[in-house]
Amino acid sequence: MSVNIQKTKYPFSEGTDYYIIDHSGRVHRSVWDDTSEEIHDENPSQLYYFVLGGLLYFKWQSADNVFKYQQVDF
Repeated sequence: MSVNIQKTKYPFSEGTDYYIIDHSGRVHRSVWDDTSEEIHDENPSQLYYFVLGGLLYFKWQSADNVFKYQQVDF
């Protein structure tokens, strides 16, 4: 699987649907907004999931503050 790179301040644009898995393993769907930015600033190592073209991807912020994303391989 190839890794894609995104050079932006935040992992998503306002209004984008995304998912996270909390510490208890529950999946939460949300829509990116100002509150999401505040939460991300508090925990930039959060792993995010999103759907693109009917495929599931995950996205993370690397040590060099670049967002990387890759298709989930089942």
